[in-house]
Amino acid sequence: MKRLAFVLFAAVAAVAACLVACSGSSAPSPPPGSAPPGANGAAPTYFGEIEPILHERCTRCHQPNNLAPFSLVTADDVIPKAKWIAAAVADGQMPPMPATAEDGCPPIDDPRVMPQAERDLVKRWVDTGAALGDPKPVREPPSPYGVLGAPTHTFENPFTYDAPSSGDDDYRCFVIEHGLPAPLGVSAVGVQPGNARMVHHATVYVVPPEGAGALRKLDADDPRPGYSCFGGVGVSQAVAAGFWVPGMTAVAPPRPGLGGWLVPNWPMVVQIHYNFANGRGSDRSSIIAWQSPQIVSEIPGSLILGDWTITLPPGEKRIVRDVMGDIVSNAQAANLGQVKEGLIYAAWAHQHLLGKSFRMDLVHVDGSSQCLLHIPKWNFHWQGIYRFKDPIEAKVGERVKVTCEWDNSVEGQPFVDGKRQPPRLVTYGEGTADEMCIGTLAVMNR
Repeated sequence: MKRLAFVLFAAVAAVAACLVACSGSSAPSPPPGSAPPGANGAAPTYFGEIEPILHERCTRCHQPNNLAPFSLVTADDVIPKAKWIAAAVADGQMPPMPATAEDGCPPIDDPRVMPQAERDLVKRWVDTGAALGDPKPVREPPSPYGVLGAPTHTFENPFTYDAPSSGDDDYRCFVIEHGLPAPLGVSAVGVQPGNARMVHHATVYVVPPEGAGALRKLDADDPRPGYSCFGGVGVSQAVAAGFWVPGMTAVAPPRPGLGGWLVPNWPMVVQIHYNFANGRGSDRSSIIAWQSPQIVSEIPGSLILGDWTITLPPGEKRIVRDVMGDIVSNAQAANLGQVKEGLIYAAWAHQHLLGKSFRMDLVHVDGSSQCLLHIPKWNFHWQGIYRFKDPIEAKVGERVKVTCEWDNSVEGQPFVDGKRQPPRLVTYGEGTADEMCIGTLAVMNR
């Protein structure tokens, strides 16, 4: 765990819900979040007021061949679903932004944060007849990879993985020789799932030469593609470099020169946790990376704070656990559960299917606290990394508190194959039916 300094160097991982930058061919439209043009009494129209909102807030996912199950790029896509869109937007289901900026939590830099004025405008548009207005050219949807754009490098898995016929979970590691002739400074590293129905999560590691031989032997000794690797990649020298979980977004570094390095003769290995609750099939996931436009001069620090002793009795409706971590001096070595002082610019939470809520606070020396991340309704399928609009200073002597809540009652159980599961004793573990409580922060220098 001490070698995790590389992880979250840009709050990586790619695919899923998608972060930012609009591009388009249509005439300029009023920016989302501004005063609704239709609020002066005139009924809003799709091309006048609604399309710019959907373009900014929705089409990063709702575009062909992307995460969402249908497209919202064109008027023909949108009109048949107008009432559903208005209902989903009105009750907060969409855009999916589980984290809140209420209760003193920091504003999040993500276009999925939809102001109430926009929600009201979408509802008003539907209530007044969902008029089209004057047609405009169809705009290209934003990149599903956000401001980072398309990955500059894709390192393909040489093997196709076929799910076994039995079992609920499988952990497989795949060695990928990147073949880089020179060091590559990267802003982010992530995983492109080949079959997102089966991929529970994936973590990318780089392995220095002293561990590369053992890594390749593990691969060669397993007759199936890759090798079995529950609990780790089997090589102690491995350094975490990126990861992916459902709903995660690649987050661009908040300033130039922040990132990490991929080095020649350091092979990569991706550990993939497969879960078959949604069916079986084949997968060929790849590692993706974004070359830094500037020389990488700073690798962020990261705090990985978890409760490894979880015990959830069957039938309990509300179970709450806290875990604490420390902010230490730059002159001190940071161990597991510690991070060096600096500016916190991103946060991430992880629980499994029984999770109910998550909260992370910065506890000041005087005992007062400041919210860092609050997810009042945990959603396993949307585990994004959240970048703050304004970094938060973390000082020596302060602490980070993570609070997880679970529901292990009859009503809180997940469905598997259409059947609600019975309550049972649940403990910490890497399987989907186990539980976790992990909070992670990314910290850069002041």
